[in-house]
Amino acid sequence: MYIFKNMGNNKISYQAELSELYRTGKTIGRSGAVVNATGLSSINNLLTIRNIILDKKPRKTLEVGLAYGGSAVTMLRSLSDVHPDTEFAHSAIDPGQESFDFAGLEIVGRIGLEQKFHFYGGSSDLILPKLTEEGKRYDIIYIDGYHIFENVFIDMFYSIKILEIGGILLFDDCADKHVKKVIRFINRNLSGFMQEFSLDKYQPAKSLIKKMANKMGYRQICAFKKTADLPRVWDAPFSNF
Repeated sequence: MYIFKNMGNNKISYQAELSELYRTGKTIGRSGAVVNATGLSSINNLLTIRNIILDKKPRKTLEVGLAYGGSAVTMLRSLSDVHPDTEFAHSAIDPGQESFDFAGLEIVGRIGLEQKFHFYGGSSDLILPKLTEEGKRYDIIYIDGYHIFENVFIDMFYSIKILEIGGILLFDDCADKHVKKVIRFINRNLSGFMQEFSLDKYQPAKSLIKKMANKMGYRQICAFKKTADLPRVWDAPFSNF
């Protein structure tokens, strides 16, 4: 029944809800209608995120972009596994749940972890500044929202502000030209605050094709570790990106 049960060395078992979502590409919305779930986070991404959580044992996580709830369920289930008797919480930002028939919220409810879940129904460029003002802090943030440069840039900027020192910032679709541009900015201008690191130890065994793609610069998911708090000094050097 479980789509992720035995994948090489990544022996993980998920609720049937998540397995069914990925097996069929469909889910049930709030209206009771069947919803076609397109644009799901890849299984590779979910395995990577889960393995990071199992290793780092964060207590507070956040994602930009809920959609059909695949990554939210992964993060909630993984947090529950590492903190079965103690506090943890996962939050998600998404302005478009209505257009998905609230499918992401529904699947979180069906796995029984809604009490550990906080949802912000709005655009991330408005929600993230509010979370910053409220002093919220997170151990892991996964950016998988609107993939336009300015949106990704704003998501990145505020995510760094609310990320704990030592926390991890993850980007989906890192080969996308908009996302890739933001990543170049971080590497060339924020290296004193964010250090990119390899996810090889957290990812499933790669095929030869995937290894070749990685060598050519294609990455679906990438990660940074926060080493210091913003802001930069007013006369900080600037490198083109």
